[in-house]
Amino acid sequence: ELLPSDPAVGLSFGASVALHGDLAVVGAPGSSSSRGAVYVFRQFSGAWVQETKLAVADGENGDELGISVAVGPDVILAGAWKRVNGGVGSGTALAYSHDGNAWSEEAELLPFEAFSNARFGIAVAIRDGFAAIGATKDHQPGANDAGAVYTYQRSDASWSFIARLSAEVPDNGDAFGGSLAFSPGADRLLVGAKRAVGDEGRVTLFERTESGFEFGHTLAASDGAGSNDQFGSAVGFAGDHIFVTAQRADGNVGGAYVFDPAGFELEKLSGSASSNGSLFGFSGAADGIYGLAGVPKDLRAYAFRIVPAPDCNGNGIDDLCEITDG
Repeated sequence: ELLPSDPAVGLSFGASVALHGDLAVVGAPGSSSSRGAVYVFRQFSGAWVQETKLAVADGENGDELGISVAVGPDVILAGAWKRVNGGVGSGTALAYSHDGNAWSEEAELLPFEAFSNARFGIAVAIRDGFAAIGATKDHQPGANDAGAVYTYQRSDASWSFIARLSAEVPDNGDAFGGSLAFSPGADRLLVGAKRAVGDEGRVTLFERTESGFEFGHTLAASDGAGSNDQFGSAVGFAGDHIFVTAQRADGNVGGAYVFDPAGFELEKLSGSASSNGSLFGFSGAADGIYGLAGVPKDLRAYAFRIVPAPDCNGNGIDDLCEITDG
């Protein structure tokens, strides 16, 4: 159990979490009159010990630092989605680095166009020197609040902007950028847009090239047409396989989908105790061969082991025989 050193009412400790090895990061956007904070824990001899509490040097009430967090071996990225940038509350993201002794603020990442209430920083991801930051209410030509994702590369404590990504066909209110995940090696990037197509939801897969990230293809649930499933509520990579949750699938029961590396849907997963209103997949994550779906209304989470090999029934297809509810 991880607890803050300074518990307080309205802290919102646990609003976001991230884990890398023996390092755990917990966001608390309600800290200090909603200036926000990020708590860093490290495991020593089997116990989790708070190492530090991070804030913004010139933070202001309402910034809500810690609404999202991501962590790598020596870097933490935290969203402050309401922080003022360019005179408007478009949001920013703060990068913190560890020099072997302590954590310190390394950079503040900004959207190059400061749309008011763009929600830049509502989602963040970082892996192997690459970062992605979602701005779900960023505008696109002819599409207000369609959303965008800003990508960056980190090298020797220096951050450089790569590109601003959008859906293949942006539309009003898509909330593109609400969930993000890099594949191992950061060769691929998943971007969720749970409000797309009238709340059906879509996920866009981008491929990294020498010049940046290029559109690969769009994923949708095979049974989601005409629904308000919110496919793309959370996204992740389980090895090369793709894991996507849809918190309102099946009459707000919720579900999760597994796709192969080429984007072909393999299986739909659900919780054994989930029922109408459970919102299975409200949150989710994946890594290695596992996928995790959070169900806060049922006060539980489900772990799935996603095993692409061996082919246990000899049919040459990844199916339910290879995907088991953990």
